[in-house]
Amino acid sequence: MIRKYDDLDYDIMNFKPDTFNFFWLMIFIVLNTIVAILSTSLMDYSIRIFTFCLFNIILTLFLFLAAEKMKNYHIGWSYAVIITGVIQLCRLFILPENTDTISNILMYIFSGLIAILSGGFSLFKSINRQKRIRNKREV
Repeated sequence: MIRKYDDLDYDIMNFKPDTFNFFWLMIFIVLNTIVAILSTSLMDYSIRIFTFCLFNIILTLFLFLAAEKMKNYHIGWSYAVIITGVIQLCRLFILPENTDTISNILMYIFSGLIAILSGGFSLFKSINRQKRIRNKREV
């Protein structure tokens, strides 16, 4: 049975927070934290371990902010999360020494794909939401 949406359903869809993509970005943050812990335990002590940890802390803070903004359908933050997912996949080519284990590589790939898909879904939802709001104003 096909259900017809009324104005109330559209209003609920327009203003309901995007918790689905927020959840997946939280999964990304957890995976990135696990990778950082596993990688730092395998690395030799040098300045590279400091920069690696600092980058991961900044990335985690940035993605938490992005998740909060994406929950409110900000298109720019959706693009930022897609770019972050691509950067996460590119990090595979510059892994620190001794950290190229199968589990780390799989977590980098999985977390990068999660970020790309989450940003893509959020972008799709945000664009559709803006179209619905624009159409609602015209009527």
